[in-house]
Amino acid sequence: MASFETPCLSVRHGVRMVPEPNVTLEQASMLRHLMLHNLDKCNIITLYDEIFISNRMSLVVEKLDISLHNYLLETQGLVLLEDIRTVIQQMATALAALKRVGVIHGDVTTDNIMMVDRVRQPFRVKLIDFSQAMFSSQAKPGRILQTPQYRAAEIMLGLPFCEAVDIWALGCVMGIMMFGFELFPTTTDYDASRGLQTSLCIMC
Repeated sequence: MASFETPCLSVRHGVRMVPEPNVTLEQASMLRHLMLHNLDKCNIITLYDEIFISNRMSLVVEKLDISLHNYLLETQGLVLLEDIRTVIQQMATALAALKRVGVIHGDVTTDNIMMVDRVRQPFRVKLIDFSQAMFSSQAKPGRILQTPQYRAAEIMLGLPFCEAVDIWALGCVMGIMMFGFELFPTTTDYDASRGLQTSLCIMC
């Protein structure tokens, strides 16, 4: 996740500052589009406003708790099956909503799934970080998206792609929650494709 957080402006609002100005403008524009369609009601982070701090654009978003990645580290990956189902169902709802408005998230990972309040609302989650998001009409073969461990085969191979790449990434998230480790632990497309081929051979 390319962004970092600053202290909250209030109890209700948090500020997330994205270092790269160009990405911030694109991300803000995408989030505004999603808010126009009320997608914050579909397990997607709420954008309240955009402000400038020290000549840097920042997004004023709802205050969330902890990333799924950090939660899994804290709990050593011990998650009940019913809780896994709850998280995946919410993220599937978010991805279905994005598809309805023609948007590909492009970076679904455990880092970009945030718990709303793990004490008061256990396993209530929201999808964040739209820095790689694009409209489906912008999906051109050869464009590099996604973190390598979550990267779909069509992205690796430079083939035409669509919203389905987000579903693949969500499947990788589910695998991490179920088994406690990454299904394709790699930082390169070559290693990831080898791992995918090996997995397919095992299933055959």
